[in-house]
Amino acid sequence: MSTIEEKFVFCSVCGRQSEQRKLMSFSTFSGPDLDFRPAALLRSTMKYWIMTCPHCGYVSENISKWPRVKRALLERLYEGANKSLPELAYQFHKRALHCEQLKDIRGAIRAYLCATWICDDFGNETQAREMRVKCLELTQRRMKNCLRDEWNRYAILMADLLRRSGDCEGLFSIDFSDALMGDATRKAITCQQILARTNDFAAHCCDEFDLEME
Repeated sequence: MSTIEEKFVFCSVCGRQSEQRKLMSFSTFSGPDLDFRPAALLRSTMKYWIMTCPHCGYVSENISKWPRVKRALLERLYEGANKSLPELAYQFHKRALHCEQLKDIRGAIRAYLCATWICDDFGNETQAREMRVKCLELTQRRMKNCLRDEWNRYAILMADLLRRSGDCEGLFSIDFSDALMGDATRKAITCQQILARTNDFAAHCCDEFDLEME
């Protein structure tokens, strides 16, 4: 069960007020997908994960917080977002571009991943791959500068992004001897390689392989 809070919020960019909904609590009863997409109850709340100002188009987890860039730059950034994406995916793409500008790589990865999931739900394979490749590029960049636990989480994500985007060469070239790699990560990547060998590029849940992912 999820709890949604409705409230009026002033946009920090245009100063106008709008009614917004925010996810306050949630329950899940199964594990996430291999790319950390949460189980059905939580994934159905994605539209509450970000706020969009209906007046100026500012997108953020909380539009009352200043975006740390001038409005003109924000609008230029948004021009680079793919308007042909499903509406919610388009909003997450805008968020991803903003995060990239702020050098918030983790935030950009999450936003691209959300856009990917929405495209998957709409059956837009080409657009899903486009968002997935962008997410992969940033994931690989982040892995060069993070600590062990985060590195392993991104390594698991990277393997799924490689398989789902059809990059089997990249998937099978992952170095299992990397000193940062933990046993759970090796198991998860091995599962990805098994799927790829059977030309399986679909989404799968970690429960199918008895993997522990948070």
